[in-house]
Amino acid sequence: MPTLETLELDGATFGRVLKEFVLSDYARGVFKTAGVQPTDYGLIEGMFSSVWLVEGGVEVRLKRAFDERNDALLDRLAKYCRARIPKIGTIYTLHRDGKDIY
Repeated sequence: MPTLETLELDGATFGRVLKEFVLSDYARGVFKTAGVQPTDYGLIEGMFSSVWLVEGGVEVRLKRAFDERNDALLDRLAKYCRARIPKIGTIYTLHRDGKDIY
């Protein structure tokens, strides 16, 4: 079973890991289910309206098509990112009712 290389937390590295995630088979299924245009499949900006590195953590906002409170998608994203970049503290999303931490 191949092992993934663990990485440091910085903007370029997190962008690379996020790109790996949106190109995954799991993300492709999510894109299809959300009814997103096929030209957006595999694009970070096709899934997220914003992504910010903040004090050892990450703030993400999903595009409306993915439902801002899509717990399964955000939980999968958090697990994938933490496996690749163990130094990530919190991964959270803000919404009108507050903040969800993954």
